[in-house]
This record gives sequence, C-alpha cells and structure tokens, in this order.
Amino acid sequence: MNTEPFYLLLIVFLFCLAIFDLTVGVANDVVNFLSLALGNNEDVKTFNSNSVTLFLHDAIKIFETGDYEARKNLFTSNKELVKQFSELKRRQLKRIQINQASTKVGIVYISIVQKIQDIVSYTINLLKVNRKLQEDS
Repeated sequence: MNTEPFYLLLIVFLFCLAIFDLTVGVANDVVNFLSLALGNNEDVKTFNSNSVTLFLHDAIKIFETGDYEARKNLFTSNKELVKQFSELKRRQLKRIQINQASTKVGIVYISIVQKIQDIVSYTINLLKVNRKLQEDS
C-alpha cells in the first residue's frame, strides 16, 4: 500500500495548523496595536477584539477534530465579523472625509481592518477546501 499521499496530506495539514497558529498570534497583536493607537475611539469600544481570536481558535479546533457540523456556527460568526469590518471601514472613511482623522493614518487603519477580514475569509475558504478533500478521499 502506497502511503506517500497520506504523509503528504498530513504534512500539508500540519503546515496549515502552523500557519493558523501564527495567524492567531499576529491577529491578536494587530488588534492590541489598534486598541493602543486609537485610544478611546468609539470603534475600539464597539469592536470585540476577542471575536477574531475566538473565530480562529474555533477554526483550528474544527481542523483538528474534523467536526464540520460546528462549521455552520463559524459561518454565522464569519458573517457577523464581516459586517463589523465593513462598519469599521465605513466609519473611518467618514472620519477622513470630515477631516477628523489623518488620511495616512486612516488608510493604514482601513488596510489593517481589510487584512484581518481577509484572514477570516481565507480561514473559511480553507475549511471548505479541507472538507471537500476529506469527502473526496
């Protein structure tokens, strides 16, 4: 029996877990940076920074356990996070328009929020692909 594909799949899976672990740490650092940079800004008060971290931890648990029924809850959480990110970007653009925030700082802020949103979207896509691969094998 040829076990080479199994080991290759195992290595890819472990690599994905390592990337997720790194991503969780980076996302947490970014959220902490934003909290410090924005101070008492209303966005910091309304955005729950732990929601992104919890989302990524839940995704890692789904990868480890293969419990794809829990994935439905993660999709709901994903939709809520995307709404929050869109609202954060919209508010920042409004602050830039009325000269309440620096354009350079505002663009950096919007870029960071977009990158965090991308991480969340990539995580969902990886879950979909992983499930499809497991169904096919």
